[in-house]
Amino acid sequence: MYSGLVRGGHNNLTGFLLAIGLSFAAYNGCKQDDSSGDTSSSAQSVGGSATSSSTGLVTGSMSSGSVSSGGVLTGSGGASGTTTTTNGLAGQGGQGSECTLDQLECHDACVDPRSAVEHCGVCDNACPSGIECRQAECDCPGDAISCAGRCIDPNTNAENCGACGRACAPGSRCQEGECSCLGAQQACGNTCVDLSTSRDHCGDCDTQCATKFVCTEGECVCATGYDACGDSCVNLDSDPEHCGDCDTACDTDQVCAEGECTTSCPDELTDCSGACVDTQSDTEHCGDCGTTCSDGVLCE
Repeated sequence: MYSGLVRGGHNNLTGFLLAIGLSFAAYNGCKQDDSSGDTSSSAQSVGGSATSSSTGLVTGSMSSGSVSSGGVLTGSGGASGTTTTTNGLAGQGGQGSECTLDQLECHDACVDPRSAVEHCGVCDNACPSGIECRQAECDCPGDAISCAGRCIDPNTNAENCGACGRACAPGSRCQEGECSCLGAQQACGNTCVDLSTSRDHCGDCDTQCATKFVCTEGECVCATGYDACGDSCVNLDSDPEHCGDCDTACDTDQVCAEGECTTSCPDELTDCSGACVDTQSDTEHCGDCGTTCSDGVLCE
């Protein structure tokens, strides 16, 4: 009898302890469910904020709403605010700039400021016509250089040959950045000349022909109407020191007329210090005695 009571009391005790354990486990399970519901979402019914544990954080004001038993925000009205996504890009309404790091956004367009001629370096910095944008700076195309606001080719530009402001002489041209004379001309200083005909540079740059001489085929020779006597060109028809030839000199009371020493000049000629000349054509006595024409200028 005692053994039966013992067995019955043991069984009752075991069942009692098992019931307590099951009740405690059930109680803990309910608390865990309530806690997870509290941390998953929260909201205020009016004028509140909503916070989500998803990949983005959304903040904003709600016009009205309520929270259902499942933690879902419902109600009328809209929401406004900003969205921050997990990749770090931010923008109004969740839309960021589509330009790359080396581009600029100019008037809703993505441009490369290193080469865009309308936005060179910065927005709206337009390069002039014919100018390129290179490395974010307006620059002349190719081998051209900028001189006085114009792009020129220093290899061919006669006013800026090789460099800005380096002008070639009149009659010359610029080739490969160097001034060169046209045709048979040669450069003497800053002037292009024909050494075969130039009185100032006859045969070479340093030879200048004297008065009454002309340069012919690179040699100084007497001009038409004059003959060479020593280093001088004289008119053998009228020169009293060389009358008729280089060695004949007229007496002091004589004049030289048409290569002859005589006492007076013919009526159509004028006595100018013993020389009988035509003042209508003589370059040494043009119009009257002593009026000399410049070199190369005729008396007409």
